[in-house]
Amino acid sequence: MCIRDRFNLIPISCPKFKDFFETKISPNTFVLFNPPYGERIELGMNEFYEKLGTSLKNNYQDCDVWLISSDLENLKMIGLKPNKKIKVMNGKLECSFRKFEIYSGSKKASKNNE
Repeated sequence: MCIRDRFNLIPISCPKFKDFFETKISPNTFVLFNPPYGERIELGMNEFYEKLGTSLKNNYQDCDVWLISSDLENLKMIGLKPNKKIKVMNGKLECSFRKFEIYSGSKKASKNNE
């Protein structure tokens, strides 16, 4: 039995990177993301991570998103609080593997309505 069958995963096509920010993902999708770095990014690093956070919040609602990056400082620019952080080594790079449970609205607003 292959892992894909065992965990009932379905293969998805990966959008071109330039389309990532406009791609809307179906709810309950598991997303694993290794953002580009260095020369592969056309935006400035801060702008890239801010735009990444905005795209996740608007286009990935009700999804679990795992992101791995060695750029620990710019991960803060995403603007979303990770539900889980795991330190890992990717070759010689110290990285952080972070889980974001994306939801619609805000937790602050939902607490005020209770």
